[in-house]
Amino acid sequence: PGMTGYEVCDVLKVDTRLAEIPVIFISAMQDTEAKVSGVEHGGQDYITKPFRLEEVFARVETHLEIHRLRRSITEQNQQLVANQSSLKDTNARLEAANRHGLETNQALLEHMVAMSALNRLAQAFAITSTEQGVLDATATHIRRVVAAATATIHLSESGGYGLRRYTMDKNEGAI
Repeated sequence: PGMTGYEVCDVLKVDTRLAEIPVIFISAMQDTEAKVSGVEHGGQDYITKPFRLEEVFARVETHLEIHRLRRSITEQNQQLVANQSSLKDTNARLEAANRHGLETNQALLEHMVAMSALNRLAQAFAITSTEQGVLDATATHIRRVVAAATATIHLSESGGYGLRRYTMDKNEGAI
C-alpha cells in the first residue's frame, strides 16, 4: 500500500540484510519497458499475468538455486583468499629457512676447507702428540658442526619437525 513494486524492491536492495533475496515481479503489465524497469530496480525475473502456478514455482526454485550457488561461490572465494594468504606465509617461512640453510652450508664448507688444510698440514709436518690431540679435538668439533648443520637443513626441509638436540660432554666444548 502506497508503494509500487519497484519502490519495494528498491527498499529491499538497500538493506544489506535483505539485498541478496531474489525478487520476482508478477504483473499484468506486459510491455518491455515494465520488464526492463523491474530488472533495473533489482528484480531477477518478471512474470506476466495470467500465469500458471507451475511456472512460478519453477522460476522461484531456479532463482533460489542461483542464489545458493552464488553464496557457495562467495564462500569458496573467501576460502581461496585465506588459503592464498596462508600459502604466502608458508612460502616466506620456507624461503627464510632456505636462506638459513644456504648460510649454514656456506659455514660448513668453510669449516671443511679449514679441516682439510689442517689435515694437509698434519701430514706435511711431523707433529707432537699434544698437537695431534688438538687436531683430533678440532676434527670432533667440526663433525659436530656438520651434524648440527645437517639437523638444521633437515629442520628447514621438514617445516620444523624432527629437530634433534645434539649434546656434547663437558670435555668436548659446546657448539
